[in-house]
Amino acid sequence: MAMVRDVVTIPGDANPGSKPLGSPVLILGAGFSKAVHQALPITDELGERVRVRLSRRDREKLPRGRFRGGRFEEWLSYLAEDQPHLAEDRAFEDQALLRRVTQAVRDVLSEAQADALRSGGPGWLFELLSVLCISRATVISLNYDNLVECGVATGHWRSTTNAAAPTSYLGITEDDVLDQLPRLADLARLGEIEDKVRWLPGRAASEKGPSPYRRPEPVASFRLLKLHGSLSWYGVRGDSTGSTLQRWHLPGTFGDPQPDNEEERSRALPAGEPFIVPPAALKSEYLRNPLVRELWRRAYRALMEASRVVLVGYSLPVADLGMAGMVAEALSREQRAVTVEVVNLRPGPVAERLT
Repeated sequence: MAMVRDVVTIPGDANPGSKPLGSPVLILGAGFSKAVHQALPITDELGERVRVRLSRRDREKLPRGRFRGGRFEEWLSYLAEDQPHLAEDRAFEDQALLRRVTQAVRDVLSEAQADALRSGGPGWLFELLSVLCISRATVISLNYDNLVECGVATGHWRSTTNAAAPTSYLGITEDDVLDQLPRLADLARLGEIEDKVRWLPGRAASEKGPSPYRRPEPVASFRLLKLHGSLSWYGVRGDSTGSTLQRWHLPGTFGDPQPDNEEERSRALPAGEPFIVPPAALKSEYLRNPLVRELWRRAYRALMEASRVVLVGYSLPVADLGMAGMVAEALSREQRAVTVEVVNLRPGPVAERLT
């Protein structure tokens, strides 16, 4: 993994009477995606690529000078929040700008992701996914891209699903690692098909058993929690129920990228907008979404129970107040032995923020 220069380990305080420990937890940041493929930008690089995509009028509203030191995340989070000092018309203008910036972010990352998929993927990625599956790890991702899910879908690895029959193998899917959260957009259509098949006129009552269209239960694997949303997630803006937040199909697999059928997606997800959560938008409508709140709760529980936490390409940026606060509270609340490993080009500053 080319990005790794050093690993800093921070031991926790051992407590023999502490509760049983859970599976390891990995926290993935932008540096992880860039290690998968150089086309994926880190945060401020993403901001500069977005800048050139915007109209001249929109560029004039961006901060002057280049984005440095996480400034793009800070500005994006500021834009996502309602600012009490702004007049109503200016607030509406900022919200419109946020939508255009969000679309530009999605476009930039989607193109970079397509480059990564065309490359076939590094061998270490598939080895890592296999280890994560065997260890039943929890993976907390702060990235918008789908590289982990596409790695799973590529099918370069298999997992033993029955300890009593080690020759029995089953492929792990995107639905398995996401635990079907959020649900795939076309599952509703499959449900309608299932009802029609199960209750065909003239079908005997004894035949009204499980339909071949019913989705199987998730296979035991690692769990992926995407706390900041995803390129493949869409929802209706302003929806506080979570009912409109759905997942669209992956953009292909490593070695076989697929173009997005926007016409089909717009039919399946009418009025849906990319669901990308700015990192510090703690008071925004994004984190009032019940599904997103559930993902954060699962992440917190995993951190509370973990004996080993590994930060991979994630620097705990100051702008990401919610994540930094959750990690700090989860690791300090219970007296137990916790090892925190920082895998980064510059692990020292990250380790200092953890202590």
